[in-house]
Amino acid sequence: MAHKNAEFYSQDIVIQVEDELFKVSQDLFVQHSQVFRDMFKIPQPEGIEPDGSSDERPLILEGIEKQDFIQLLRFLYPQFQGAAGHGFSLDHWKSVLKLSNLYAMTEVKDLAVDCLTPLLEAESPSLQIHLAQVHNVPKWLKPAKARLIERSNPIDENDVRLIGSTLALEVCAQREKALREKALGEEKLLENKLEKLENKLDKLGDALKNALRDKTMLEDMLSEELSRDMSFQKSKKSKPRH
Repeated sequence: MAHKNAEFYSQDIVIQVEDELFKVSQDLFVQHSQVFRDMFKIPQPEGIEPDGSSDERPLILEGIEKQDFIQLLRFLYPQFQGAAGHGFSLDHWKSVLKLSNLYAMTEVKDLAVDCLTPLLEAESPSLQIHLAQVHNVPKWLKPAKARLIERSNPIDENDVRLIGSTLALEVCAQREKALREKALGEEKLLENKLEKLENKLDKLGDALKNALRDKTMLEDMLSEELSRDMSFQKSKKSKPRH
């Protein structure tokens, strides 16, 4: 038997999610959700109590979990909206993203995507790819895939579970290609460094040769100067005195 939610049971339409009843603002859902706008436009047969009018005849939302619905309500109701980002955790925003996508809440979804983007940078790229695929966030796919290709850790079972075997094989192939290109790049860089080192050694060798040549020339000049000086001294000694 369904029971009332203690946190959200105070307004005009009764919604049942799993075994829990929520009494919330119909206008709030009409304002944010195209799905609910269309739903509430459907004419109700005369003499039949409309869905959502009472606990005995709630509007039943199938296929969702009550914890996700609670997080969506915490986002929608102003008293739960604090500073930028609403103080929500990754799991809270995942719930908001899931239901905002399901119920065509465009503005809510855009904000959830913006707030989730920096949070997901600290998580596995596979999680971001999974969320992008499931909840239709195409702008996440390329950067998340690039992070997965560049990641040092290999593709594991959790990655395959999140992104599927087909994409996992594609990523593995691209990782292998990227590693080959990186190895070739590093090899080329090493060759360039060796070439520069050889050039420096050649220049150093030339400089040493020039220095040795200059040293030899200087020694020869000094030797010649010394020889001339010695010859001069000898000539002075050999001259007779008067």
